[in-house]
Amino acid sequence: MSKIIVDQIQKNGGDVLTLPATDATANNQPLVGSTTGVLSHSPLSLPAADGAANKPVTTDGSAQLQFGAFALPASAGTDGQVLTSTGSAAAWEALPATVGGIPNEVTTHVRDKFIGSIVTTTGRAHSYNSGRWTSDGPNGQYRSHQAISDYPDETWNMLLGDGYPNTGNDVPYVNNAKGDSYRDFQFAHGNRLGHNYKEYYHHYNQTSYSGLTFRGLPIRNIGSSDVTAVFYPRVSSYGDGYSGAAFGYYTPTNSSGTAYSTVTGGSWTSVATYNSSSQNYDMGAQNVTVPAGKTVIVVLVSAHHYATTYRFVDTNWFYSLDTTFTNADIICDGRMLFAMQTARSARNSSVNATNAIAYPYVLWQDCAKLYGDR
Repeated sequence: MSKIIVDQIQKNGGDVLTLPATDATANNQPLVGSTTGVLSHSPLSLPAADGAANKPVTTDGSAQLQFGAFALPASAGTDGQVLTSTGSAAAWEALPATVGGIPNEVTTHVRDKFIGSIVTTTGRAHSYNSGRWTSDGPNGQYRSHQAISDYPDETWNMLLGDGYPNTGNDVPYVNNAKGDSYRDFQFAHGNRLGHNYKEYYHHYNQTSYSGLTFRGLPIRNIGSSDVTAVFYPRVSSYGDGYSGAAFGYYTPTNSSGTAYSTVTGGSWTSVATYNSSSQNYDMGAQNVTVPAGKTVIVVLVSAHHYATTYRFVDTNWFYSLDTTFTNADIICDGRMLFAMQTARSARNSSVNATNAIAYPYVLWQDCAKLYGDR
């Protein structure tokens, strides 16, 4: 029998193709080409026979391709659906409305229905001298219009209900007057969230150094690009140098990726301040940058405006939330909201918040453990 032995072949007028010098190492290895015209046997072997309809090609990890055991759906699902198993095949299914009792805010039918915050209130002021808030208070002097720029640690600790959370049996720095809030949930109705002209009567606080309200709202960017969300806050302020208002936010940093569990630090951004007297001051449009795939916590601090002896008026709210959440990638982070109400701030010997130190990033790690990582 005659044979022709060649190293290369070429179609008339075409490129030269170099043939493999050896046989394949396994059955069903196809020839593949390179950009230089060299043919070789693929390291991956094809299945020996066709598979059933819609079954994907998988690998056994040893260079053998095969058809998977389960078929994929024959058509694309609708917006917001995920792949689930029927036990014998994959199927499209809508995400549940709740996850562990928490609204699943990622689903399209819940995304624009759920906006919430936590709120903590303190009477402070003359309470300093009564023993209900020590004479120094957090960091000596706390000026609420500098809450984000100069006193972020104290602000964070007080938002979570205690200006000195690792102090043993001393009285907390917040929640010192009847009717004060302590990490209370407040949710939006319509396009507004918060309270307007709310009256307080503080027996231990007669005139200035007014009480304070801290609001925290977690917003998440579920998209792949950074988004600027526009907030519209209104606040009260007394303007005595210690009783102003502030708006800002905390952005986490990750050791890798964007998951809650990999957050190891973060930074504060002070956006707006006000240090004059007003019962209802409009801070106007304020921008908050939310990185792709991350959750930031927006913080609004107001001071209770002194009206008359023992009587104060507090305004702390957001309006035009339809504008704030107009981008479909911006949602209120339900998991983080529940973590803000329930998680501890000073939980062990290596992470202990004090009156001048806070660890906001721990909240992301706790959220991953309490309500699921993402």
